[in-house]
Amino acid sequence: MSLTAFGDARYRKFLFIWGPPAVVAFVIFIGSAIPGQEIPSYPEIFNNIIHFSEFAVLGFFLARALDDFRVSTRMFDTVAWTTVICAGYGLIVELYQFTVPNRVFDTADLVMDAAGALAGSLIYGYLFIRGNENQDESNTS
Repeated sequence: MSLTAFGDARYRKFLFIWGPPAVVAFVIFIGSAIPGQEIPSYPEIFNNIIHFSEFAVLGFFLARALDDFRVSTRMFDTVAWTTVICAGYGLIVELYQFTVPNRVFDTADLVMDAAGALAGSLIYGYLFIRGNENQDESNTS
């Protein structure tokens, strides 16, 4: 199937909007598939920072995609849906780790995943609202 079948502009926009959250989700999944004995030992706080950070990035890009998809006209709904979807994905990843040697389900990881997703989606919401305010100001002048 050629790119022209989708319409080049629509296809590029789809990849631009949905590509980043798909890539981040894939990288998270690949990271969770690494057997525990191959992961260097480090303090628990670093594990929390890693989980929070990767899901903050996922939350940001997913909020952007859902906002473009017009899940809702209210940013609160977009943030809520993003957090729920990312937390669900975090749960799936934690459950998957039961099948990975020397990896375990960790509730603290799940909490950090949800908190990171919430933070990332709130950052997107803040930047989106600020961007609209600046755009409105330039339209009125």
